[in-house]
Amino acid sequence: MELKQVIRPEDPMAKYMKVKIEKKVKTSSKLLYKGPPPKPNRFGIMPGYRWDGVDRGNSWEEKLTNFTAERKSKDQVSRQWAVMDL
Repeated sequence: MELKQVIRPEDPMAKYMKVKIEKKVKTSSKLLYKGPPPKPNRFGIMPGYRWDGVDRGNSWEEKLTNFTAERKSKDQVSRQWAVMDL
């Protein structure tokens, strides 16, 4: 945590900042998504009031995530085979 964000009791603005932070936490203009967990996407965007989490594309991102996961697992297996004889 940065020193700027620490609220000290002797600070004259501490009371004001505490109220300001509480207001920010309480008032959220965006609605939160309450449905089932979405499939992962490359930007990590969670569904909300602008997007319902349904993939309406050609499933390119799903293919991309599958490809990267497969490549990582192949790399891991090849490393294990390479060090097995040591």
